[in-house]
Amino acid sequence: MQLLKDMSIRKKLVAIIMLTSIISLSAASVGFISIDIISSKRSVIRKISTLARTIGINSKAAVIFKDQNSAAETLSALSSEPDIIYACITDTNGNLFTEYVFKNQEKEKTDSGQYLKFDKFLALNSQWSSYMGASYMFYKKHLCMIVPIYFEKESPGGIYLCTNLASLYSGILWNIVFCISILCGCAVLAYFISVKLQKTISDPVLELSRIMKKVSAEKDYSVRVEPHYPDELGILFEGFNNMLAQIQERDDALMFTHYAVDHMGDMAFWIDSEGLIIYVNNAACIFLGYTSDELVSKDTSIVNPNSNPDTWRAHWNDLIDEQAVTMETILTAETGDTFPVETNLNYVRFKGKEYCCAFVRDITNRKRIEAQLHQAQKMEAIGTLVGGVAHDLNNILGGLVGYPELLLFDMPPEGPLVKPLVQILKSGEKAAAIVQDLLTLARRGVAVEEVVNLNEIIDEYLKTPEYEKMIQYHSGIKFKLNLEPDILNIRGSFFHISKALMNLISNGCESIKGNGEVFITTQNLHLDLPYVGFQNIPEGDYVVLSVSDTGIGICVEDRSKIFEPFYTKKKMGRSGTGLGMTVVRGTVEDHKAFIDIMDRKGGGTRFDIYFPVTREPTKANIKDFSYDAYRGSEKILVVDDVEEQRDVASNLLGYLGYTVETVPSGEKAIEYLKNKTADIILLDMIMAPGIDGMETCRIILGHNPKQKIIICSGFSETIRVKQALKTGACAYVKKPYRIKEIAAAVREALDRKPDI
Repeated sequence: MQLLKDMSIRKKLVAIIMLTSIISLSAASVGFISIDIISSKRSVIRKISTLARTIGINSKAAVIFKDQNSAAETLSALSSEPDIIYACITDTNGNLFTEYVFKNQEKEKTDSGQYLKFDKFLALNSQWSSYMGASYMFYKKHLCMIVPIYFEKESPGGIYLCTNLASLYSGILWNIVFCISILCGCAVLAYFISVKLQKTISDPVLELSRIMKKVSAEKDYSVRVEPHYPDELGILFEGFNNMLAQIQERDDALMFTHYAVDHMGDMAFWIDSEGLIIYVNNAACIFLGYTSDELVSKDTSIVNPNSNPDTWRAHWNDLIDEQAVTMETILTAETGDTFPVETNLNYVRFKGKEYCCAFVRDITNRKRIEAQLHQAQKMEAIGTLVGGVAHDLNNILGGLVGYPELLLFDMPPEGPLVKPLVQILKSGEKAAAIVQDLLTLARRGVAVEEVVNLNEIIDEYLKTPEYEKMIQYHSGIKFKLNLEPDILNIRGSFFHISKALMNLISNGCESIKGNGEVFITTQNLHLDLPYVGFQNIPEGDYVVLSVSDTGIGICVEDRSKIFEPFYTKKKMGRSGTGLGMTVVRGTVEDHKAFIDIMDRKGGGTRFDIYFPVTREPTKANIKDFSYDAYRGSEKILVVDDVEEQRDVASNLLGYLGYTVETVPSGEKAIEYLKNKTADIILLDMIMAPGIDGMETCRIILGHNPKQKIIICSGFSETIRVKQALKTGACAYVKKPYRIKEIAAAVREALDRKPDI
């Protein structure tokens, strides 16, 4: 049985069929041979018994009259029976009367090993069997039989015969050989039949086994076994398919749940009653900077600095009572950074065990927005207050500044009151500057209707006496400019932007102890994606004003306070009023702009103000540019996923006389070109969702290598842009669009002759 266990099902079926066939045939053969032996022995007994009685009848008279010759002559008739090797007739006392020995036994008739001669003691053996009055005994090679001779119910003697069993054994041996031959032939036939027929069982079972291995290895529960069989195997296969269907349905539901939890934006933790983490989702690993293996089986204190066995037990008891608890706490990332989170704890009992299912949400942005809202409310309250105060102070300062000037006009320079009046006048001017800042702070909704150019504002400020005075006061500081030549226009107040610029530069100078540098930079910038800095800046086109310094910098704790009124670390009255950065913040808000603060590489601080772009020209710029050299009537296809960008490009190019059509994606562009044509394509590099500009360019040029394409992007010339240019794009234009740049790029690409 152990051997069968180790065999394959094919070999098992063949072995079982073979064993069954051989055992059955062997049993039949043994039965047949046994019956043959028994029947052959009985046949010999009957034959010898009949022969002995015949001899007895023929020799009865010779025995009665003691005629040995006649008896011998009767026995000599046995020569026709070659199997009778010895015969004798005995008298009444059992003594030998006459005997017969077969001629082949004559030489050895004294050798009782060749045959059994008559011996009265032999006849007295109790093991002799009887058959119809005759007694017989089977020996190894002989059969001996004694048949009494009766005369008138008395026995004057008996007949003793010894026959050779060689013929009997020969016939039996032949039958055995025959049976063995039949057995072997049937075994071979059974083997070939079993090899053929076992496939009807083994093939379906092996197919089922193959499917099971595939399911086990690939975890693919969608496969099915074809139930071609109307028997129990068909029922088994149908049951297996039903089981797979149920597992697939359950697995899909489980995978959907697991996928949803693992890819949700919030962090998810499964925690046991002892405070050990047993599961974390992908969001938790990304937020915290750990791998799943680094968190699982660890105590919650690894991510929560406020967690310890005592606090966890208290939270656990509250959770059991309430079933659900919401709380705010702090988590610590792998880098050591901490951030506030809102945690929803849920009590779960599963398979007899208790767990805490915690969903954790990062509320850093919410806290920032709440702080900004609080700051805005505070600024609103302060603005309301200082607006009224500044109005009254302005009325008072009008006389405080005006009258000293009038008095000084009528006094001689050497008068004793000149110096006090000059001091009063300077104090009044300083007070007036503070009031002006207060009025700026109190202003709400500055009318932004003037189209201005940021470079022009900077140029005008650099010519002011305030700037000249600042250079003289901070003689160890160098001012460096890096202004983008083709800066786009913005809508705003020339005066308020200039005031904000002055405060940023002044703030940078005050942060430098000794020698240093202040950098003033402008640039056009297109954000394809929202940017998260000091403020959340949405995607779009901006003109960015940057003022950076090499000073002592601003610590993180102070960054949220520098825009509060009267907050300053400088000496009030000597280095500032405490309202400069508040004025900057108000100007940013009034212009619907955004501000970002960051540390400058090498030390110092950098302020970036993002002003929304306008496509309207300034009055001076309207006659600065001639469009005639860039006009055209060709057909242009604009491909961009942002509707505003498509409109800007369409209006700019339409103003130059071009026929413009737009599509929102690379896929739409490819579909458009199947039925229509365009002289040139303006193709955005980053588009979502769907294929980007590089892939779109590759597909379009694959169908039409002569198609002219201009790549557009808000980023610098990236690797993907360079790849697009190598693929066959004509040029690269940086966003936000400037009419001179886009007009020149389109006209140059259209006028370029194709390569031969």
